[in-house]
Amino acid sequence: SSYPTWKVFDVYLPPSTSIEYKFIKKDGSGNVTWESGGNHSYTTPASGTGSVTNTWGTAKGNTDDPRENEIAALPEQFNLYQNYPNPFNPETFIAYDVPRGETVAVRLVIYNAMGQIVRTLVAAERGPGAYRVRWDGRNDLGESVTAGVYLYRFTAGDFASEKKLLILR
Repeated sequence: SSYPTWKVFDVYLPPSTSIEYKFIKKDGSGNVTWESGGNHSYTTPASGTGSVTNTWGTAKGNTDDPRENEIAALPEQFNLYQNYPNPFNPETFIAYDVPRGETVAVRLVIYNAMGQIVRTLVAAERGPGAYRVRWDGRNDLGESVTAGVYLYRFTAGDFASEKKLLILR
């Protein structure tokens, strides 16, 4: 039959958490297609519970087959990714992973070439998942920073990683 098969995923987030997400479609050959257009965004309420419902495309196959969920699986390890775009102007995105079974204090901080803190992007407890943060090229005072090389450092529990980025003006 040609009836669509829908999957429902429950994701639990702390109050006042903002997320961005996008849907994927995986065919029987394992090919993945990302939903076109921009990301969806959702912010959980300050108290109580909230929900969001979106639909995109159709899925075929047995929804009880765990192989269909492999892309949505939680990360296996901490990871910090190279920002994109890089170099950038006026904004860039930095992604990081917190692995399954972990809830840790996370810090994502931008430093200048002299090692001074320019902007703290994340200073919060995070549970397992893949995260993406936007940096608008401004410091903690809201001022645009000068062009040049900057360092961003991600710490989560005992894990630490850093990478360089370049702002063009």
